[in-house]
Parts: sequence; C-alpha cells; structure tokens
Amino acid sequence: MGRFVFQFFILMVFAAGQSAGTGHASEPGIGSVHPPELRQLVGEGLASNQGLKAMAHQVNALGRKAVAAGALDDPRMSLGVANLPSDSWDVGQEAMTQKQISVSQRFPWTGKLSLRVQSATIDTLRQRAELAAKQLFIYRNIADNYYELGFITESQVINRRMTGLMDQILRVAESRYATGKGLQQDILRAQVEQGRLMDQAIALKTKRRRIQDRILQTLNRKGFSEIVPPSLSHMPNIDIDTEGWEAAALAHNPGIYARKLVIDQAGIDIELARKAYWPDPDLRLAYGQRDDDPMGRKRSDFLSASVAFSIPLWARDKQDQRLAGAESRLEAAQAKLRELTDTLPHRVDALATEIGDTRESYRLFDDAVLVQARQWAASALSAYGVGRVDFTAAMEAHLRLLRLERQRARYLYSFHKTVAALEELMGTAPWGPTPSSLDGPPQLNP
Repeated sequence: MGRFVFQFFILMVFAAGQSAGTGHASEPGIGSVHPPELRQLVGEGLASNQGLKAMAHQVNALGRKAVAAGALDDPRMSLGVANLPSDSWDVGQEAMTQKQISVSQRFPWTGKLSLRVQSATIDTLRQRAELAAKQLFIYRNIADNYYELGFITESQVINRRMTGLMDQILRVAESRYATGKGLQQDILRAQVEQGRLMDQAIALKTKRRRIQDRILQTLNRKGFSEIVPPSLSHMPNIDIDTEGWEAAALAHNPGIYARKLVIDQAGIDIELARKAYWPDPDLRLAYGQRDDDPMGRKRSDFLSASVAFSIPLWARDKQDQRLAGAESRLEAAQAKLRELTDTLPHRVDALATEIGDTRESYRLFDDAVLVQARQWAASALSAYGVGRVDFTAAMEAHLRLLRLERQRARYLYSFHKTVAALEELMGTAPWGPTPSSLDGPPQLNP
C-alpha cells in the first residue's frame, strides 16, 4: 500500500508539472551539444506521430478504467410470481402466492475494491511509462537519422572534392604523357578512379534520399520534402560523468519505472488472490405482494431479505493456483527489474566510453593526422609535377587526405549520435520528450 501511495503521489506531481509546461531537464552539458534545428524536427515528430497519439489515448482510456474499477457492480432487479397454483392460475386462490419484486447487490469483500482501483491505476502508470519510452525512442531515431544525413552530406562534399582532385591529377598526367614524361597507364588509372568516385556519388545520393525518407516517415509528412542536414564544425566539450549518467539512467529510465510498476501490480495481485478465499456476499431484498383471499379478506404482503455467498470448496484448484500464479509473476517481475538494473549501468558505461574515445580520435585527427596528411599531399603533388614521385604516390596521398577528412567527419557525427543514445537510456533527452497529459496527445515541453 505504501509503494502505491508513493507512485500515485508521483503521478499527481508529474501531471501538475506537465500542466505547468515543465519537464525533465537534460543532464548538464549533454543536451546543449545538439543544434536547434533538431529541436524543430523532434517537436514535429512528437506532435504528429500517430503511434504516440494512439498511446496517449490509451493512457486516457486506462485512467477512466481506473475510475470505473472503484464502482460497485450494478444491482440486479428481478420480477416474478411465487407459488402460483397450476390448476387455476388464480393469484388469489392460495395464501402463499405472491407477486414478487427483488433487488440484489454484490459487495466485494473488504479491501478488494481498493486493490482493484490500485491495479487499474498502475495500468495507467505503466502505459504512461511506455509512452515516455516511445517518445524517447522517436527522439533518438530522429537524431540518429538526422546526424547520419549530416555525415552523408559531408561525404558528398568530400566526394566532389575527390572528383575535382582526380580531374586535376588527370590533367597533369595527360600533360606529362603528351611531353613524353608520363605513362599512359597513369591516365588510365586516373580514369578508373574517376569512375569509382562517380559510382560512389550515386550510392551516396541514394543513401541520402533513403535517410530523408526515414525521417519523413517518422514525422508523418505527406510527400517528399528536403530535410536540411546539420553542418557540424567542431567537437563539443562535455565532461564525462559516467557515475552521474548511470545514476540518472537508474532514476529516470522509463523501463526501470515500468518494471517497478509491474512489481507493484504483482504485489496487489497477491493480495487479491489471498482475498479471493473470502466470498463476495450478495445482499437480496424482496417484496411479495398478495391478493385478497376468495372471501375478500385482505392478506398481508411479505418482505424478505437474504445474504448469499460462495463456498471455496474447490480452493485447491482455483484460489490456491491463483495465489501461486501471482507469486510467480512477482518473482518474474523482480528478476526482470534486477536484469535491467544490472545491465543498464554497463550500457551507459559503454556509451560514455565511446563518447570519450570518439572525442579523442577526433582530436588526434584534427591536431596531428590531418595536418601531416595535408603536408604529405601538397608535397606529393608538387613532386609529381617535376617527376620526383610516381603517379600512384601522388594520387594516393591526396585520396588518403580526403578519406581521413571523411573519417574525422564520421567521428564528429558519431559523437552526437552516441550522445542521443545516452540520453535515451537516461530518460532525460533535451526539450522534454516526456509522457503527455492524460487528456491529450503527446506534447513537447519547451
């Protein structure tokens, strides 16, 4: 009972915060790494996604079901005739003949009704937690595709640069061949590389369109429209706080909350199973009206009352099995919660490690590898022009430089994708993709 009261209190506080336009704040230094354009896409996705709207209406439906769970069963009324003689069908012939009207009402055993309300309320809370998880999933899905679109766009730029470079190298190779200083095979190799880059450009164009379609599908837009990709220029500097992130995940992850609710509901099911041994009494009140006797003398009417209840005669096959099943569900729910609480910190640690390693790799490329590659490419092209190095070395030096630049871009966009994945686990994604109010579709908090 104590845990239920606490969960219900949390629900009320959360609903009040929702109506005031506030939500979970993102962890310090995490949400700020994302460009504001992503906020617009996420807001559109959360507002227009039909799956979220369906889940929000389900939350509303379950909330109303919780109210209904606290009501008694409808009373039953019956009309009839008792002790009517079959020889004459005369209602006034016999003194015992009555025209009856009765009303009966079933009253659950003490505590059952409250437990049913608690169980229905927990169903509402669980659906709300599933809605929050779905919102976080959509946020992460949009962010993942958004940053992948940015990387593909950057790759297209690099591909065009590589194509322009090959045109330049091809002109140098043709000039050297015309003067007898170069080889025809150099021209052929440059042309082959040009063809490979053209094929890569087509593949990148196809992939870009496919990624945009995935984003548009999540946004539920009709028809195709261009998604402006992000253009990232530097690596954000955030403090790696693995322990703090793990604590945030254990505190805010909707999966953790949902599994705790399953444990609460299993406990309530156990209490209901124990109370099932006690019958739900039916109270019946009946009024019997009698006609006057054949001599015209008035007969008194009858008032009857009775209580009916079931006898747990088959408790071994019914109540005992129900209780055992509820206890097994509790053990299963506890095991699932332990599984998630044990694995979630490791998943957070893996992402935190990936964030740190990706940032270090980016800095290594930016500060050292690319600087050296640019120097190598410049000197190789100059040396090839005067015949000091062969064609293969000059071409490879420039192509490697551009491939390294693409790898640096991969680190940059992967960093942001990993941050979004971390926020999904922590349940504290930026701009508050949190459960919506019970009376409307999902709302994106500002």
